[in-house]
Amino acid sequence: MVSLAQLRTFQAVVEHRSMTRAARALGIAVSSVSTQVRALTDDLGFALLRRTDDGGYDATEAGRAVLKSCVIVLREVERMQSAGTAPTPRTPRAPRTPTQQRAHHSTAA
Repeated sequence: MVSLAQLRTFQAVVEHRSMTRAARALGIAVSSVSTQVRALTDDLGFALLRRTDDGGYDATEAGRAVLKSCVIVLREVERMQSAGTAPTPRTPRAPRTPTQQRAHHSTAA
């Protein structure tokens, strides 16, 4: 399953053209960048990056299409978080007692 961390990491690698610079920008280890990009590639089932002649990274054609989607998704998540509308885990309700169940059913009818 694709994660936001994978999308952010992929975007950073493409922007910086380097796993090392992406790791520095994200504040994570280079091995974590590599792991995230590999996991995203595995999840999607196709190559996202290719090595350039200068030793950097560039997005493949498919990677560029994924990058466009990344930008949209990450922008929307940021918008939701800044607006305070990011999904939050629901607090489970305590089960109803038999008396509450009877009262609910009599008012629902």
